[in-house]
Formats: sequence, C-alpha cells, structure tokens
Amino acid sequence: RHLAADRRVAYGDGQDGELWRSLTLRNLKGAVVALPDGRARRRATRLLRAGAPHLVISTFAMHPQESQSLKEAGADHVSHLLAEAGERLGELSLAPPAAQA
Repeated sequence: RHLAADRRVAYGDGQDGELWRSLTLRNLKGAVVALPDGRARRRATRLLRAGAPHLVISTFAMHPQESQSLKEAGADHVSHLLAEAGERLGELSLAPPAAQA
C-alpha cells in the first residue's frame, strides 16, 4: 500500500550494517520500526534518531515496561501491540459475523 502511494519503503535486517549504510534519511518525514526483537527495535530507533533528529519515529512495544525504553531511545510514538490487538478483538467479538470480513 505504501509503495503504491509512492512512499519509500525499506525492507531489511535491522542488524545488517549494510542496510544502515545504504539508508538515506534526508527528506524523510517519518519511520516505522517494526522489528520483532525488542533490543533490535531500541537499537534501530537510536540509530534513526541519531541520523535524523527531525524524523517522527513510530514503533511498538510487546509489553508496557518496554514503552519507556523505546521512548528513551528516541521513539515519538509507541503502540502497545498486545493491548491494541486485544481491544480490536473485543470490538470484533461485538460485531455481527458478516461485518468481520
């Protein structure tokens, strides 16, 4: 969807130095850090913040206690993945089955 909207999307291993060397952060408005490992999310967030102080960085936390460390690493927005998934599942459970498609 983002590529279709002519947005730049980079896929890669966040622990791969070549990925970080090849990224051009200039002219970016925002970045989403969606790595599965919490330490990797914090490291990627720190690298992005150091390379582009103006960037709006969004990521997710698997546990509430992880949120503060991500903000300290430079994240502007931290989504609580499990809590939000639970809220959405609750909403879906109240909707008629046909509306869940």
